[in-house]
Amino acid sequence: MAQQMSDLAQQPLDTAKLDHEILQLNGTGPFSSLNYSMVQQNGEAGLQIEAQPKPYSPPIVRPLIVIDGSDYNDVFFSLGARITFFDFGGYRGELRNDVILGSQYGIASEYYRPFSSASNWFVAPRIGVNSVQYPLYKGSSLLALYRNRMTGGAVDFGYAFGRIGELRLGYEGGYQHLSPQIGNVAELPNVSGGTGDVRLQYSLNRLDDPVVPRSGESVKFYTKYFNANPAASEGFPVSELHLQNFWRLSDPSSVFLNAYGGTSYGYKTGIPAFSLGGVTHFLAFGENELLTNQYFLFQGGYIRKLLQMPPLLGSTIDFLATFEVGKTYQLPNGPKPPYLPADAAGALVVNTLFGPVEVGGAVGDYGHAKFFFQIGRIF
Repeated sequence: MAQQMSDLAQQPLDTAKLDHEILQLNGTGPFSSLNYSMVQQNGEAGLQIEAQPKPYSPPIVRPLIVIDGSDYNDVFFSLGARITFFDFGGYRGELRNDVILGSQYGIASEYYRPFSSASNWFVAPRIGVNSVQYPLYKGSSLLALYRNRMTGGAVDFGYAFGRIGELRLGYEGGYQHLSPQIGNVAELPNVSGGTGDVRLQYSLNRLDDPVVPRSGESVKFYTKYFNANPAASEGFPVSELHLQNFWRLSDPSSVFLNAYGGTSYGYKTGIPAFSLGGVTHFLAFGENELLTNQYFLFQGGYIRKLLQMPPLLGSTIDFLATFEVGKTYQLPNGPKPPYLPADAAGALVVNTLFGPVEVGGAVGDYGHAKFFFQIGRIF
């Protein structure tokens, strides 16, 4: 706290800036409240800040509800939680545990450990087991429903740029098994084998809200080299970049322009490197309908706050309009993808205490149109 607020020292008190710093501390740390007052010490005026710890922590438990209605005839539903222990094993150490059950089920843990109490360098080992439904499409028709099972672990070494960014380098490996559950199971293939890769990842997040941002930008880039992957005959590299930019036009209105892209540099990857379609990218297309080893996507839109809800119910009700256009490239020996897939969508987003509830419709080229709903990540 002292380090974060050091830029307030030796200058006239800026109450607006102080309130902003306190709000950030209160939202990201194990504190229930922070208060400040002016005091005298050694004949000089000073600022005293008092922090009250949360009486119900550690740990902090955040519940999770995920409903994926990208195909309303086959809705995925899961319940889970994130259980976080602060100062675990030492000051600033953090143990995160994720549990989820339902259409997706799994458990995962990551231990974030700075090298010292004031160091920006850290080490982060993790381990987990996950099983998620994996639909496959032929055109716009559902061909089969697979289940993708992953077991593995990893260790990252990294550097944190304050609260807004970090750089990680590490190795992750495990075992993957893809098997059909619904469809012509006797004729559909099973895919399984070991997986391992060296990963370099950079992330930056200056968005003003994690659910429906109104201003700010975020960057996420990773590049991997796989030394093993199911159905791949040799090692291969993969890189992907996500750029998001939001601008506030007025108090209720904002616009955004996002860009995404990924490539395997022409290498055959076995299991496709990227999956598009669903409720976040190419909304008019089915989940995993666009499987590819190379793509780019541009996403623009408009957000308008319609209603401020009572705090006990949530925050806001927003209208969201989106237009998307991009390109996916053909997989080796795979079906020819749409040349230039594009769609437009409109939705209402209700920011509840249990997460964002989105209900809307999307219309795309190549005869794609659908109604969708979800509780989960919007961007």
